[in-house]
Amino acid sequence: MSYSRADQTLELPTTRAFASTQPRQRTRRPSRAPRLLVAGLFLAYLVLLTWLIVWKLEVPFVGWGETRHLKLMPFVASEGYAASRPLEVLANVAVFVPFGLCTGFLWRVAPGPKTFFAAGFASLAMETTQFALAVGSFDTTDIIANTVGALMGAAIIAPSVRRAAFS
Repeated sequence: MSYSRADQTLELPTTRAFASTQPRQRTRRPSRAPRLLVAGLFLAYLVLLTWLIVWKLEVPFVGWGETRHLKLMPFVASEGYAASRPLEVLANVAVFVPFGLCTGFLWRVAPGPKTFFAAGFASLAMETTQFALAVGSFDTTDIIANTVGALMGAAIIAPSVRRAAFS
């Protein structure tokens, strides 16, 4: 801003919006369609995952109490239970990888800790539901393996999400 005593005029600073005669171009917001699609697929995945884990892809039912077991020592044999089979542990890891892929895409800022807690809570809820409905056993190995699978999924998608956010 400058002031001239000779002509007694005051020059005001101008901005590009007022100085330009051309219409201002608006910046386009990224489309929400991919996020909505992933959110919808994630919801469908969670329904199928619950059906798989709680009811083993059978018609939903409430058990009769004979399958109410707790295995609190992960990966080792305890209280009449054999040690967790490696194939079963790998299956539990693999079934939760899509969980991490979806949460990693939907939660772009610090998806690791959020995925860790969300997957841990979801797995704990499913194991507790199995125990409460007497349709399966509560196994801490499953919770650990499921959480690791979700973290692997988040780690797989993290580089592409970061690259898309900064481009």
